[in-house]
Amino acid sequence: MRSRQQAVQFVSLARAEAPALIRFLYAVVAPVARSRRELTLLAGRRVRSVTLCLAALVVVLVLPCSSACAAVAFEASGRCVTTSWNPTGQQVQSLEFLFEVRVAEAVWSIRVDDLSVRAGKRAGADFEELFCDGTDLFQVHHCPDAVRTNLAPRHQFNTYGSVGPATFPTFATPIVRILWLTFCSGKYPPLSAANLPLIDNSLMPTNVAAVTVDYYPTLPHVPKRLMVWAKGVLLWDSTFPRGIQLIRPTGPFEDGFLALEVESAGPTNALEGVVVPQHLVASFYGLDLAAKPARRYRGTEIVVSVKSLGPIRESLVPPELAGAANVLDTRFTNKLGRVFRYVETNGTWVSRSDPTAAKALDAKSPAPIYMSRGSRGIGAMRHVLRGIVLLTLCAPIALYLIAFLRRRNRNAENNQRIARSI
Repeated sequence: MRSRQQAVQFVSLARAEAPALIRFLYAVVAPVARSRRELTLLAGRRVRSVTLCLAALVVVLVLPCSSACAAVAFEASGRCVTTSWNPTGQQVQSLEFLFEVRVAEAVWSIRVDDLSVRAGKRAGADFEELFCDGTDLFQVHHCPDAVRTNLAPRHQFNTYGSVGPATFPTFATPIVRILWLTFCSGKYPPLSAANLPLIDNSLMPTNVAAVTVDYYPTLPHVPKRLMVWAKGVLLWDSTFPRGIQLIRPTGPFEDGFLALEVESAGPTNALEGVVVPQHLVASFYGLDLAAKPARRYRGTEIVVSVKSLGPIRESLVPPELAGAANVLDTRFTNKLGRVFRYVETNGTWVSRSDPTAAKALDAKSPAPIYMSRGSRGIGAMRHVLRGIVLLTLCAPIALYLIAFLRRRNRNAENNQRIARSI
C-alpha cells in the first residue's frame, strides 16, 4: 500500500511538471533555428516533438499508475481434496491436503502439506513447496525421518531441491499446477491451444485440440472457467519423450474429447480489487480405449476450498532447505556444460547474483555431477575437434609419404629407361 501511494504521488508530480518540461525542451531547440525559414520548419517539427513527448509521458507516467492501482498482493490458504477413479467408475483413492499460496505480482509461492503422510498412512513427501521470483523457480520436497528411514533403499537426505530458470511448475504435482492456475497465473499470457502450460502430463502440446477460457473481469488472466479438449490418448515407453505415441480414438470421440474442466463453484473472495474463487473444482477425464466403443470417464477430481484470504504478512523468499538437502541447480554450469548438484546443511540457497557462486559450487562438491543435454553435445563436439586435430597433424605426413613414393617410382622408371637405351 505504501509503494502504491508513492507511485501515485510520483505520477501526480510528474503530470504537474509535464508542461514545463515540454516548454524547456522547445526552449533548448528553438535557438538552433537561425532564420525564419528554419524557424518555420522547426515550428512544424514542434508539433511532432510535443506529440512524441506527450506519448512518452503517457507511457512512462500513466502505465506505472495503472500498474500501481492494479497491483496484486495477497495470501490465501485452505484445503484440497483429490479423488481418483478407475475406468470402471470405482473410487481408488481420496487424499486431503492443506495449501498456502502467496502472490506479489510476478513473485509467488505455493506450499502443499500431505495430511496422509503426516498421519503415517502412506509414504512420501509430507510437504512440497515452490517459490518463483519471476525468473527462477525453486522447488523442494521434504521427506520426514519416519518415512526416510523406512524406505528401501534408505534415503540419505531429508530435502530434495531443484532450481532453474522457469516460471511454471512443470514438474510439480497436479495439485500444485491447479493452484498455480487458480492463483498465480496473473502474469501468464492468455491461455489458448497454442499457449497452454503443461497442467497435466496427458495434455502435452501435441495432444491439445482446443481451449476455451473465461477470466474474472477484475483480475485478467486468472481463469474463472477453463475447458481443454484432447485429441486422443498419449502412450509412451521407456524412451520418453522420443517414444511418445498419440492414439486417436474412433467413433464419437474422433474429433477429440473434454479432458480437463476447471470451474469456480461458489462465490469469490475479494481483497483490494483481488478476486479469487472461494471454491473450485478441477476435473480430469480419461478415455477408455478398451471399451467398444471408446468411453470417457472421470479420472481425478481436485476440489479447492479457500478458508482465509488476506494481505501478505511477510516477504516472499525461497523455501527453507530443512535438514540435509540434495540440490540440483541448473542455473550454474561450468566450462564443460555440467549442471551442479550439491548438498546444503545450513538451509540456504546459492544466489544467482553472486558472481563467485559457480566457482564456489565447483570447489564445494563437484561430485557427483550429472551431464546435461548441452554437455553431451559439447562432448560430441570435443570428439569432432579431436578428429580434426588428428587429421591436421596426419595430413602433412600422409602427403609427404605419397610424394616420396611417387618420386621413388619416377626415379625407378627413369633408371629403367636409361638402362634400355644403353
